[in-house]
Amino acid sequence: MTRDFDWGLFAITILISLVGIMSIYSATHYPGKANINYSDDLSSLSNTFWIKQAIWLLLSLILAIFMANFNYHHFWDLAWFLYVSSVILLFLVLVVGVERSGAKRWFDLGIFSLQPSELVKISIIIILARYFTRLMSYHFSESIYHSGFFIFFKMMLVPIFLVMLPAVFIIKQPDLGSGIVLIPILFAIIFCAQVPKRFIASVVLLGAAVIPFFWHFLKAYQKSRFLVFLDPNIDPLGAGYTITQSKIAIGSGKLLGKGWLAGTQNQLNFLPERHTDFIFSIIAEEWGFIGSAVILFLLFFLIWRMIDIASKANDPFGRLISVGVIAFFSFQILINIAMTSGIMPVVGLPLPFVSYGGSSLLLSYFCIGLMLNISKHRIIF
Repeated sequence: MTRDFDWGLFAITILISLVGIMSIYSATHYPGKANINYSDDLSSLSNTFWIKQAIWLLLSLILAIFMANFNYHHFWDLAWFLYVSSVILLFLVLVVGVERSGAKRWFDLGIFSLQPSELVKISIIIILARYFTRLMSYHFSESIYHSGFFIFFKMMLVPIFLVMLPAVFIIKQPDLGSGIVLIPILFAIIFCAQVPKRFIASVVLLGAAVIPFFWHFLKAYQKSRFLVFLDPNIDPLGAGYTITQSKIAIGSGKLLGKGWLAGTQNQLNFLPERHTDFIFSIIAEEWGFIGSAVILFLLFFLIWRMIDIASKANDPFGRLISVGVIAFFSFQILINIAMTSGIMPVVGLPLPFVSYGGSSLLLSYFCIGLMLNISKHRIIF
């Protein structure tokens, strides 16, 4: 630790994580009422999820401290290795991965499970940062290459291929949320790399035109989620049940909430997936509007600190990594809260540092360690 260590970013991250552990404890707390039907068998897992999350938090803190002192420039040489390895793991998980609830997303390593899609997110950030850093050092000229398509190919088509290859494997698992999150990372880095706006606009328009064709490739449950988003009453006891219960939980919290361990949607087991994707609903029900505003402020401060680091980064590689990390966190926070509030379809993205999940927490702290490392090498005014 040095005087350049960003203690503000580090402290706010730990604080959000502790709020997450409290919320996970409440979400999996078993009140011991025999007349409650715990269909998800939380009674047999009472008080274990939060302990596991606490252990993951300790391991994540060690990882973050290590990354804060591991010069991020070494990732320049490791970028392609990380990218290729993560893509291979995505392929292998489809073949030999553990299937849970109809999805193959994890490797069972005995004492814990590994989710390769989390590794892909950071490998994509690093490989795109390296690619565009090299690209920014070249001076393209249409008169030299005789075709603007060459420049478009290098600036847009190659990066899109790098992102779409792992995205296809992730969506195949299926995990639509983790596949989609790669897209804002791509466009954030492209925009920061000062790619001509006409190139970006052309890809956005093309993407908007082909979106309807992807409907035919979605799983039945994914289609149901989108239809329920448009009209929750289509299937109130099926696909629309979770989002309906989530909105009830958020609304019932009112201004000050019902108190810790006192949320009825939570404790009476009305809200599924409440310790993972819908953890924000637990916070809103138990701590109300005030508690929700506090956690949103903490997350906003987290992003603001990272934006400050990115703006003062000492080199393009570090700046582009920072932008990718910011896009990753911002998109997941936005989508998770919008999803639980019913203003976006359910896509299954966790709330960073708050939702239960070891792979997600390790990745998040890996990114925080990277940001801390970049902040130590930033320009000092």
